[in-house]
Amino acid sequence: ENRIGLDHLSFSVGSHADLENAVRLLDEKGVSHGEIKDLGPHLPIYILALRDPDNIQIELTAPHG
Repeated sequence: ENRIGLDHLSFSVGSHADLENAVRLLDEKGVSHGEIKDLGPHLPIYILALRDPDNIQIELTAPHG
């Protein structure tokens, strides 16, 4: 993205199950979000992305395992 100021925020959670719980909560609240993505063996994390009301990307990440 090309913007001045804050580009995105990232928060780490403990597990893939925590990301699944976040998806359920976001769905219950009607908040749009992406799918949980596996970034692969070279970057062993899962990521869930969404946007806040100011269109700032928020990422929730969890380690493999």
